[in-house]
Amino acid sequence: RGKEGKDEYQVKQLEKEDTYTVHDVSTFSQVRIGNVIFAKLYPFGEKYYVSGFILTYSEEAVAEYEKARGVMNRLDEWFEEFMEKKDVKEKTARKYEEMHFMLSEYVAEKEYTTMKWVKRLNVDTFVKWARKQWGLSRYAEDQCRSAARQFLKFLKEKEGEKEREKKEKGKKVRTKRDKKDTKR
Repeated sequence: RGKEGKDEYQVKQLEKEDTYTVHDVSTFSQVRIGNVIFAKLYPFGEKYYVSGFILTYSEEAVAEYEKARGVMNRLDEWFEEFMEKKDVKEKTARKYEEMHFMLSEYVAEKEYTTMKWVKRLNVDTFVKWARKQWGLSRYAEDQCRSAARQFLKFLKEKEGEKEREKKEKGKKVRTKRDKKDTKR
């Protein structure tokens, strides 16, 4: 956040408004304004010090993280919507949830930063990756493939709905404009 004085700097906890003053000689030179740091802070009076090591991240790295986090949040939201529309038994729901977990891990590992990449992913490549990661049986692999295809189909249908809505808005605007032009 900012450097106060000799060996002190302000840090703000991610996604919260809490601000802490860190007094730490060993980490002061490593921290720049705008960096994101990962460290364990220990209170000492009104200030904190860093225990162990500190990891620093540049503003660019933070921007990429924010994009990826946005994709993961959207993926979670759309999966919840997908599951709300499905009327399945508990056992089948668990299979969908397992696929979602594996898909989330895959998307994070591949560092996808837009939903466009998620929608374009190759299901067979994803399932092969999942088999290697978790040792899926052929049966579980088939279930994962089926669930992933259904979810991706849902995402593409959702994208189609958004496109239709955009076209409808465009038609309404043009229609209103055309009516105004004919009155003149």
